[in-house]
Amino acid sequence: MYKRSHTCGQLRKSNVGVTINLNGWVNSVRLHGQVVFVDLRDRYGKTQIVFDADSFSGDFEAVKNYQWKMYFPFKER
Repeated sequence: MYKRSHTCGQLRKSNVGVTINLNGWVNSVRLHGQVVFVDLRDRYGKTQIVFDADSFSGDFEAVKNYQWKMYFPFKER
């Protein structure tokens, strides 16, 4: 598990390019072909994370199987 650097309600455009660590629960997952939208929620707000199959280096099939209310630590730059 990653130590949280931000809450889901804190992120803004000024955070683009900055490494962030989020912890929260999956609120919703939307599948759109080769793009998956995951809404991550914590007690402070909600953040949408976009996974694109062409640019994501992890296990894209696992992302498609995320389920509602699943705990999800996230680290990205």
